[in-house]
Amino acid sequence: MMRIPIALVGLVALACGGSAASTVAIPTTTQAPVSTIANTSTLAPTMIPTIMPTLAQTRTTVPTPTVPPVATTVAPTDEPPVTTMADAVTERVEDVLALASSGNWLEAWEFYTLSFRDSCPKETFASQARTGMAILRMMTNVPLGDSLEFRLMSVTVEGDTALVGTRIYHQGEPLEYGAQDELDSWTLIDGEWWNNVPPGPEGCVN
Repeated sequence: MMRIPIALVGLVALACGGSAASTVAIPTTTQAPVSTIANTSTLAPTMIPTIMPTLAQTRTTVPTPTVPPVATTVAPTDEPPVTTMADAVTERVEDVLALASSGNWLEAWEFYTLSFRDSCPKETFASQARTGMAILRMMTNVPLGDSLEFRLMSVTVEGDTALVGTRIYHQGEPLEYGAQDELDSWTLIDGEWWNNVPPGPEGCVN
């Protein structure tokens, strides 16, 4: 902030004598009006007041530029999430195991390969599956009214083939029965996974 120095007009001492009137002009660079002083017998020195102009001080404030926020837009995408082969076959196997757990063998038949379905009619498949489950209950002492649950244990994908391990549970515990370590073979045909179990001697399940 700048300060303006005081402007000093002048200091004039007057000494006057006699009865005649005297006029004294005060020189100034600011063209101040001439002061006329009447003569008296004794005149004390007079100080001309100092004139100090009052200047308004101006402060200029520079506004801070405002930067608008950058809008971020995420473009929608129609691409489906990436699904691995193992994910696809796992979803397919779990669907058919849910049908088997509920005893819906007619719909479970739809998950087998076309060659198997051609050699094993749906009704024959469902009848043999129900008979096989009844024999399993007798072997493991599971009451007829108790539910059995088919669970997926493992999936191994090799190209267009997947080896699937399953177990049957009763009241949260796995049943102990023969051939429980065998794996089912699933195959990828036209982008879909199918149970590729070979047909038995009579064209249906072994």
